[in-house]
Amino acid sequence: KGLRTKYDKRVESCINEFDHFCDFMYAPVGRGNHRVFVCHCCAQTVVLWVGWYMCFSWLLELLTVQKETHPEATVFAHSGTLLYSHPLLIFIFLIYTGAFLFVFALTEYQITGILFNLTTNERINKKRYAHFWRTIEIPNGDTRQLFTNPFDKGSLWLNVLDFWWTGTRGQKSLKQAPSFRVIALDFVFGKESWSMWWSRARLWLQTRKHSFDHVP
Repeated sequence: KGLRTKYDKRVESCINEFDHFCDFMYAPVGRGNHRVFVCHCCAQTVVLWVGWYMCFSWLLELLTVQKETHPEATVFAHSGTLLYSHPLLIFIFLIYTGAFLFVFALTEYQITGILFNLTTNERINKKRYAHFWRTIEIPNGDTRQLFTNPFDKGSLWLNVLDFWWTGTRGQKSLKQAPSFRVIALDFVFGKESWSMWWSRARLWLQTRKHSFDHVP
C-alpha cells in the first residue's frame, strides 16, 4: 500500500492516489479517473461561463431597451420591471452565477493541486501525515516542524507533466534543493509565524544573491 493509497469505506476498497470522494458522482477520485475529473471540471467551468454570459447579455439588452423607452425611470425601477417581466431568466442567471463560482473554485483548487503535486485529501489532512513534516532547527536553537512535499518533482512544469503523462505522483522524489516554492508551500501549509517565514525567505534571497555575486 502506497502513501497515497487510501481506504474508502463508502466503496469498501482501496483507492490508489486518492484525491477526494465526489458526492455529486458518488464515487472516489483517484489515479484511475483523476485526469478525467479535472477535464470534466474545466469543461463545466467553460459551459457555465457561456451560459452565465448569455443570460447576462440578454438581461443587459433588456435593461438597455427599458432605459431607452423610459429614460426618466431609475435603475431600481428598471430592475423591478425586469424581475416582474422575466423572473425565470433572472432565476436561471442566479443559478448560473452560483454554479459557475462553485465549479470555478473547484477547478482552481484542482489545478493548484496539480501544480504543487498535492491531493485534496493531503491538503485537508496534512497534519495527519508524518511524511509531510520534517524537524529543523531555527536560529534561536529551538526546533520546529517544516512542511515538505516528498512527491514534488522539482518544478511546476514537472509536476504538471507527472500528472498528465508520466504518472508517478505516488512515488517519492529525490531530495530537492531549497527553493522559494518550498518556502511558499511551508508558509501556506506549515505552522510558522509570518515573521519567521519572512526570515527564511530573506535568508534564501541572500543566499541566491551571494551565489550570483560569485558567478565568474
